Amino acid sequence: MIDFTLQFLDSLLKNGTHLDLRAFTLEHLPDISLMFTTLLAIDLSYNCLRTAPKELFECTKLEHLYLRHNPISSISSGMNNLKTLVFLDMSFCELHGSLPDSLFSLINLRHLDISYNRLTNIPSGISNLKNLRQLVCDGNEITCLPSSMICMENLRLITAKNTWLLPQLAKDECTTKPQKLLELLTVQFSKYQWKHFIHKLPDSSKTLLFKYVI
Repeated sequence: MIDFTLQFLDSLLKNGTHLDLRAFTLEHLPDISLMFTTLLAIDLSYNCLRTAPKELFECTKLEHLYLRHNPISSISSGMNNLKTLVFLDMSFCELHGSLPDSLFSLINLRHLDISYNRLTNIPSGISNLKNLRQLVCDGNEITCLPSSMICMENLRLITAKNTWLLPQLAKDECTTKPQKLLELLTVQFSKYQWKHFIHKLPDSSKTLLFKYVI
């Protein structure tokens, strides 16, 4: 049995706010109940977790969660409980198909890294992440971005290398400016039934939309 004593003692000595359990080949999370009300950040990267441990959903102050390089293929609805989360890294996992809706309740999320999974779709519900500033989706099989992203006013950076997005988005540098990002999303938006949604857009977006469609 793996001994986590040093990691827990180190964390408790720091008021139980940070816990580093990287590369322990964990299949389950050990008892962290003593930290439910204090834990701010936990790193579970490079383990053998197949889903986000339910114990995490009891951490009422968790802000940073690292799940990088785990064979996670699905996300429990319990993820909705992590309302204080601002940073989530789920890169190099085994997520496939559509990005799970359970992530879209993380209203304080600012950074989301879902790179190098097998995702084919980002649902329109991602626009619920009003505070999202950075989206990293490199190395997936997505072909377009949802039109609802036009209204994500705080989004400042998207990286989409090694995906099936339009060339102008894939080639765009990682320091995309807000206005440039809006233009790229408008190109995507113009491919769909934009007439049904145009009344919901700000005037600046309408102007850009007509620029690319007409």
